Amino acid sequence: FWIPPVERQAGDVKTHLDRAIMMSLQDDRRQELSEEYAQVSSKLYGESDERIKPSDEVLEQVRQHLEKQADVLKQLHYALSLDTIDRDYALRDRRGRDFFVFNPPHIQGMRHMARLLQLECQLAVAEGRYDDAIATVRDGYRIAEATVLVGEQTLVCQLVSIAIVGIMDSEVEFMAQQQESPNMYWGLAALPSEQLFSIRSAIEGEAISTLQALFPWEADQAATTEKQAEARLIELIGLSQQVIEYAAEPLNATQQAQQQAVAAIAVLLFADRARVELDKPQLGNCQAVLKWTQSDFVRLLDDVFKWMLLPVQERRVYENRVEASMPFLRGSIAKSPAEVLAGIIFPAVEATDAAAQRSQRRHAFLITLQALRAYAAENNGELPETLDNLHPLPAWSDPTTGKPFTYRRTDPQHAVLITEKSTGMPNEFHIEMAQSSGSLRRSNSSSAP
Repeated sequence: FWIPPVERQAGDVKTHLDRAIMMSLQDDRRQELSEEYAQVSSKLYGESDERIKPSDEVLEQVRQHLEKQADVLKQLHYALSLDTIDRDYALRDRRGRDFFVFNPPHIQGMRHMARLLQLECQLAVAEGRYDDAIATVRDGYRIAEATVLVGEQTLVCQLVSIAIVGIMDSEVEFMAQQQESPNMYWGLAALPSEQLFSIRSAIEGEAISTLQALFPWEADQAATTEKQAEARLIELIGLSQQVIEYAAEPLNATQQAQQQAVAAIAVLLFADRARVELDKPQLGNCQAVLKWTQSDFVRLLDDVFKWMLLPVQERRVYENRVEASMPFLRGSIAKSPAEVLAGIIFPAVEATDAAAQRSQRRHAFLITLQALRAYAAENNGELPETLDNLHPLPAWSDPTTGKPFTYRRTDPQHAVLITEKSTGMPNEFHIEMAQSSGSLRRSNSSSAP
């Protein structure tokens, strides 16, 4: 599922990936193909959203749909075979409202490219072409890596990347349930966790992007006059609203009046405290509030992000300390303008972190399924009594807890594998080893969240 850079062809992924996306966007049949994709892909699933064996007629429809996009797929596969991913950091040059206008087409197109690869993989699996299916999934994981790197390493791009990893994981899981599918244990183990499951780069990118979006001016140039500070304070309030909505529409008169009113209240409430905090009694009211808000926001942002850099297991040990140091992030009343701003930003960080943890857990879960398949292959199709000393391949523990998954065998062909509960993901999986076909089947528990 992963080719080391030293074994790839020389060239830049981004250039050719953008070309594939633009080829798709500029296709005169784009609307028709989009509708056709929805129809064709839906026929691969049953009423309960479980994959079903497609008829020959459906498979032919899939072939025809992919054939219409053969040029896009050819360009896409070529792009993902290259060794470097260029990052021009164009977003770093944009400040204030320009930040929200910048919306490169590759971010919207990445998920579409992944869905196209997913359909190609589904056809290959249905036709028993597992080498082709694995190669397609490999390209899908590479798209996930590229999404973060060429997407300015922001939280939005990280979420899209994690979603693409989930798409590819679903295909790996489905393949594991097919009779002739190879064991993919080492292929999954070879996936680079730092590129696919860590949000470190997104945290670093988001920290820079957030500061430049909210504070278009340099930190040491907040305002040279009281009049300039007043205008920038009003602008800051408007930008914070755009952070929430991630929109770039011009403000109407009512919104402008509201922002002026909020700015006036902030100055009235915090001017004296700001001068004390900054130890600069000579500053004007607006200058003091603006400068204190900016410097305090940088401090709070560092406090929020630094804890996210710890491995999840260690972070959980210090969870109470994190909660105590930043109560404004848990519903308490904000005591400064900077705390209000940090409260706006942090939910996105938490959502991305939670999604990354789910992705890490699913990765370990899929590897454990492959270990169970390997055991059954050497033991007449029977599942092990426990996960202890599983052979020939070891089970993986939950990377977010450091503890093994809960495993309970009910009989030689049936077992339950339980993971820690997390929003948006089932936590109890019923596994059946089908002796007649030598394949592994699993279904989610109906009691899963």
